[in-house]
Amino acid sequence: MILAKTLIILGLAGGLAHPLAALNELEEQSRRAGIAMVEGRFEEAVAIWAQMVRGDPENIGLRLNLGLALHAAGRYREAASQLERVVAARPDSPSATLMLGLCYNRLHLPRQAIPALESALARERRNEDVQAELASAYREDGQYWRAAEMLRVLAPRDPGNPRLWHQLLLCLIALDQEARRQMKAPPVEPKLPSEACTGNSAACRFVQGQYSLLIERGSAQETPEREWWRHRALERLIAGAIDQLKDVPSPDTCELLAEVYDRLGRYADAVEQWTAALELAPDDRRLSKALARSRAAAAAARN
Repeated sequence: MILAKTLIILGLAGGLAHPLAALNELEEQSRRAGIAMVEGRFEEAVAIWAQMVRGDPENIGLRLNLGLALHAAGRYREAASQLERVVAARPDSPSATLMLGLCYNRLHLPRQAIPALESALARERRNEDVQAELASAYREDGQYWRAAEMLRVLAPRDPGNPRLWHQLLLCLIALDQEARRQMKAPPVEPKLPSEACTGNSAACRFVQGQYSLLIERGSAQETPEREWWRHRALERLIAGAIDQLKDVPSPDTCELLAEVYDRLGRYADAVEQWTAALELAPDDRRLSKALARSRAAAAAARN
């Protein structure tokens, strides 16, 4: 999606000092590369842009196009190498900065992706595709709360996208696991206050549904009781996100739900979802293996 929005064939941007006949030939190469990109023939576009870059290595526009084509072809490391040179020469290039952040994300390099994507988002604050990419980078970097807060806004805006709900659930589950660890020994379950409860206590915030304030780790003293209410708030958020994911009519929904249930230790539910996913793709050996793992875990949990 982002590539389609970002792809602007710059052609001969940057200036080429060539005779007219050569210039016409280069324009024709640029046109063919652009058509190849639009038609999904990315390797062909890579070959054309690479040849053009070799002929004019200082042309930043051509190098950006080569980076875009390499990214589209799934050659992320090579794309990053080209885009790093573009950003070094043109640090104010929004397209290059964004695409470099995407490459880093695909290479599972969140520390490098985050500053690039934050810079891109500063230019386009309402771009939800960039927000989703940045949330993904935060999650992979272990910044679960920041990712969850972004995804809690993004997922309801695109309710038919199961992967946003899945990303949100992974963040919430990680935060809940952290809260459970911080409790150390489970405290005696605190009494739930009345709905008329006021104040800034963790219990009151839970009753008032102020879950964002509860799951954020601020300057307040972290106590086992506060961690208990954080855990309860996260349980509510997880349950709500699971309900939303269940309602998404997508072939991916069963598989994503199964992964969530495995993370939660709900292996019987995971088995049910892996089975449903396998019915949609009976020859998928990856799904068969996942189903076998969940069945084994469910059996071990019963013993």
